[in-house]
Amino acid sequence: MISFVWSEIGFDAGETPEHVVIRKEAERLAGSGEFWWGALAAPLGISVERMAERNGGILPALFSKSRSSKVEQRQEVRIWDTWRSLLHPQQHGRIPDHVVVTSGHDPGRRQMRYALNCHSGTKLTLGAIGFCNLAECYSLRTAGRVNALRGAQALRKAEPLISRHGRASESVHSIAFEATVVGHSYVLLENFRVLTQAELQSLLQFKAGDDWLGLAKMLRRRV
Repeated sequence: MISFVWSEIGFDAGETPEHVVIRKEAERLAGSGEFWWGALAAPLGISVERMAERNGGILPALFSKSRSSKVEQRQEVRIWDTWRSLLHPQQHGRIPDHVVVTSGHDPGRRQMRYALNCHSGTKLTLGAIGFCNLAECYSLRTAGRVNALRGAQALRKAEPLISRHGRASESVHSIAFEATVVGHSYVLLENFRVLTQAELQSLLQFKAGDDWLGLAKMLRRRV
């Protein structure tokens, strides 16, 4: 059995899955393969970092486009500045300058936000590189079978993780792209500020080929 992380690509703070992948690909190119994938309080905890350490500091990661068409509209969006290890809380730092991790902001609700630290040597797209059967996966947290893919999950499955042939079904999900979870793997995000409407529009209007590093520098300014 092999441990891995599986994450959905869905609407986030009003941003479409297609646009999220476009800017994450720009982030990956700017970071020599490194990109960060934001996640809500998914049931991952310290299991991801612990399993990565046991696996020499890395874990495979699969990404599938969400089957939900629910659009999460947000009036305000926040951008995160620092991270902290869940497994080793004394280890923390500033998120790399080329990385932009955002999330919806509700002033009346306190919600933890996390991120997967990922690396890929190949282009991120919403294509279909293969298929993975959720019915063949087990939860790292509960050791039980997995019934549905929601958010991000730490799983185990017999190899191979991806079948290059097949078709999507209730339990079989199409894989858009794969990556490797590296470093501290899954971290708690800390210290944010709320984007201005002008900054948010600049982010949402980003297109492939635009100046990502210039945009990231502008958005990552500290208050």
